[in-house]
Amino acid sequence: HGLAAHPRLPRFACAGHSGLLQLWDYSEKRMLLLRMFDKLLGQTLAFSPGDGKLLAIGFTNGTIKILDGTTLQEGVTFRECTGCVTHLAFSSDGVFLAAADTDRAVALFRFGAVNEESGTAEWEYLGKYRAHHSLISDLIFSSNDEEGAEPRLFSLGEDRRMVEYDVMHSTVSDGVQLLKTARIEQSAVPTACVWLGAQMGGEPCIAVVNDGYKIRSLLADDMAVKKTTLGPTYGGALTKMLMLPNELGDATTLLPTRHMAYATHEKVIGIAKLPFDGNPNKAMGLIAHPGELTGLAVSWDGKWLLTAGGDDLAVHLWQVEPSAMEVTIRAAGGNGIAPFEAQLDGGKEGDAYQEMVDYFYYAQLRAQGEDSTEPRRITGRVPLTELGNLMRAVGYYPSERELEEIMQEVRMSRAAIEQQDDTIGFEDFLRLYINHRPVLGISKEQIEEALKTLGGAKLGRDELMRMLQVQGEALTPDDLAQCLRALVGVADIEQICPSQVDSKSFAEGVLGFEDYA
Repeated sequence: HGLAAHPRLPRFACAGHSGLLQLWDYSEKRMLLLRMFDKLLGQTLAFSPGDGKLLAIGFTNGTIKILDGTTLQEGVTFRECTGCVTHLAFSSDGVFLAAADTDRAVALFRFGAVNEESGTAEWEYLGKYRAHHSLISDLIFSSNDEEGAEPRLFSLGEDRRMVEYDVMHSTVSDGVQLLKTARIEQSAVPTACVWLGAQMGGEPCIAVVNDGYKIRSLLADDMAVKKTTLGPTYGGALTKMLMLPNELGDATTLLPTRHMAYATHEKVIGIAKLPFDGNPNKAMGLIAHPGELTGLAVSWDGKWLLTAGGDDLAVHLWQVEPSAMEVTIRAAGGNGIAPFEAQLDGGKEGDAYQEMVDYFYYAQLRAQGEDSTEPRRITGRVPLTELGNLMRAVGYYPSERELEEIMQEVRMSRAAIEQQDDTIGFEDFLRLYINHRPVLGISKEQIEEALKTLGGAKLGRDELMRMLQVQGEALTPDDLAQCLRALVGVADIEQICPSQVDSKSFAEGVLGFEDYA
């Protein structure tokens, strides 16, 4: 289950529920050391950055051991976690170690406390904080983008929240300090995150991926969503992400080319090129294992990718050549609007594309007043306020929060180039639609879960109408009547729904789903 690559040498460590910890040299394909832990099942591993002198291992019973990274000799043991240790992360300076467990808590350890008897520095436990009410999906420290920058610690939970901890002000006496927390998703569940750092001289960002196949770039300082893009859709939602070491950039731009390695819950691993923009041609995926993927690691030089397969009892070594992707990207379309047009049904020549063009032109006329007798001006741009109507017209129904995030994304992109413009062109609209629309349709399970959230698997018709007007993004009576007229042609739900509403009657009678079973 546990897999970690050495930060300086061609070595990796792996641990499993057999109690074995192995240290391998992958360049010579031979095992260097083997250690057995009695009645302890290894779950996760992490080498200390820089020199790899330390190797931390977390066990299913909450025990954490910090070992010598070369000899595997035990240094110190902590038994502070009450659940299975699922994540371990060292700060970039190696001073702090953070751990997350199935009890939804984050524990923090620090190196530097002086032992009064020996006079040597040692690790100490600072405390733990339970900031999530669901399982923790990922745990990351910031990388050392700037010399002397203080380490920052973030946890991501299935409760749709991201939490930052005040590492530098956490002490043994005061415990772990919370800096800020924010809900970053409305309905999707976050599954993994990775530190991107400052891009193009801007604010530092974190990439978060969710079970809706979206990659969302968040500003690390205020956790605002900067951009949402379509992620790789091979084999399931991403559950692990790691940045490959920077490569030499294009000589014409002098900018480094960056790539990210990823893994899904089962079978698939791949590489994606940054910056994320929703272009499917900038990512690839392949089947690495026949079942669950339990570990992903990148070699110190970025030339090798290591994967652990869990039940297949195998660790696979993959050679990485990101430059080989460039040929495919250029051939399939790496820039421009063509890759986004191809994702519509029928492509640019299909009915869906033509409908988008028609709706876009109509939005221009609508913005000038439908009853106006003045000459019409076709500028090729529509106000941002028309984005919601345009999205709904082409079949994507964003919530008010999602719509606000879309408009915020446009404003942030304009601010980055110092452009003040509250309008949007067709190509930008198409990109936003492709990146934000749901990859999967609404399922039977989602409808059932929504009804349960409102009050139960079966609700009274009047109670359902009342809940829709007071819960969540509440609808006014007029808005509700307008929605019903658009869906079923009448404004009175009594004509289409029985007195007791379940998921089947709501899906077929109101939403118009056919063959709902």
